[in-house]
Amino acid sequence: MRKILVNTILLFICLYSNCQINIGGRPYSFDHNILAKGIIQNEIPQVELPILDFNKLSIEDSINNKLGKPFRYGIPIKVNYDIHNSGKWIELENGDRIWVLNIDCPSAKSINLIYDKFWLPSGGLLYLYDKDKKTIIGGLNSRNNRGTKENPKKYATGIIFSDKITLEYYEPKEVRCEATISISNIVYGYTDLSILTLDLCTVDINCSPEGDSWQDEKSSVALVITPGAVCTGSLMNNTKENGIPYFLTADHCLEPTNNDAISDPDASDWIFWWEHENSVGGTYSYSYTQTIGATIIANDSPSDFALLELIESPYDLSPKIQAYFNGWDRQSQYGSTVCIHHPMFQPKKIAVDDLLPSSVGTRWKVTWDNTSNGYSITYHGSSGAPLYNNSFGRVIGQQWSIENEYCESQVANFGKLSVSWNNGSEPRRRLRDWLDPENSGIYYLNGNYCPGNVNVTNTNLVTDVDIYGCASINVQNVNVLNGAKVIFDAVDDVIINGAFEVGLGSMIETK
Repeated sequence: MRKILVNTILLFICLYSNCQINIGGRPYSFDHNILAKGIIQNEIPQVELPILDFNKLSIEDSINNKLGKPFRYGIPIKVNYDIHNSGKWIELENGDRIWVLNIDCPSAKSINLIYDKFWLPSGGLLYLYDKDKKTIIGGLNSRNNRGTKENPKKYATGIIFSDKITLEYYEPKEVRCEATISISNIVYGYTDLSILTLDLCTVDINCSPEGDSWQDEKSSVALVITPGAVCTGSLMNNTKENGIPYFLTADHCLEPTNNDAISDPDASDWIFWWEHENSVGGTYSYSYTQTIGATIIANDSPSDFALLELIESPYDLSPKIQAYFNGWDRQSQYGSTVCIHHPMFQPKKIAVDDLLPSSVGTRWKVTWDNTSNGYSITYHGSSGAPLYNNSFGRVIGQQWSIENEYCESQVANFGKLSVSWNNGSEPRRRLRDWLDPENSGIYYLNGNYCPGNVNVTNTNLVTDVDIYGCASINVQNVNVLNGAKVIFDAVDDVIINGAFEVGLGSMIETK
């Protein structure tokens, strides 16, 4: 948990905290005989959605796949369920309460929830679980809050592979009626992801020799789950090499949610699966760890790019995932290429092209090769995946589209990073301002892992600045002046030793 450890006097400081990690454990009802003092049913005691028209959805998906739209696994159903109008409250003898809501999506293969407002008080615990009580999400507590008690923000909880789920919120009597849990969408998953097999046409990232030289870069890549659809993306390094979790994917991955860096940058209900890969190439023994939420900070259609800043990074998880931040190259001439991707919800794969890609306008066009362990192609769901130059392992673009689904000699298109870099008329339509914040003008940058502790010493901070640290941030002999707002975004602790002064009109914030 992030803490502020102070060894000096702080002047005129306003502090905030935001962390998105669950604490594990089990729902109260699993381990206790509930002695109910009373039960109060809300207007909607349980939720049962109407069954979807699966044949119609299959036809739509066939059309959408031909149009190059993101791979769809479910339909977000708009709802309005919260702790006041749905479920039931169980009054315990000690004065605490439990809120329970059952959700049934007939014949669904999976369910996940989107919240338009989410805020839990200290001591409150929320769990979600399937009908067999084998899959549990939680406990979610005050560290998962978005926004403030007065102005809660959007949130999401992960996919549960079941047609029935239960929400169970434990409320201590000391914080009675303080929580906000408002469900705005139920994502009704209709695709049976367990039967999707692409073995004949893809190669696992951990197969040898294809993945041997890409074990650093693979940790940068995540499966992106938007409400109802999936894509791929990867962490990107910037010239300050300070570990800000910038994440590159495709602009068309924003279409299902209508997100945009200018008109609607809030993607705090997006889900990211990390380390979703088979432990050994060709076998099906995999797991994943997830983070929640992002902000769209730049996107544009000519090169089909979107750059996100993650709200939670892999370094926030416990234990931390030592994820790699990709290098990039915005030059115009390259050799052979490699793509690391998540096709159709599948564990991480690798595709290889041994030839120079063709340059076609704002796109790179590649033709995948047959490799030692099979064919090597991308699919729907691979959208946004990084294209690397093979010689230096730097990103030169992200997947835009595929021209066919042939196992042999498939052609795929990637938006050029060189176009995304400076094509837009303002920062929210280009990469330059984010990946080169120092305006160094360099043409390429190598990848790296996130740095450890960050030291901020012997300095005056007079303009707004966001200081990021993948471990702790150590502050010593620092003055915040001139009305500046300074954000300390530390995965671990913000440690203040020695003099630290914040002038009138200035402010600090911790994340």
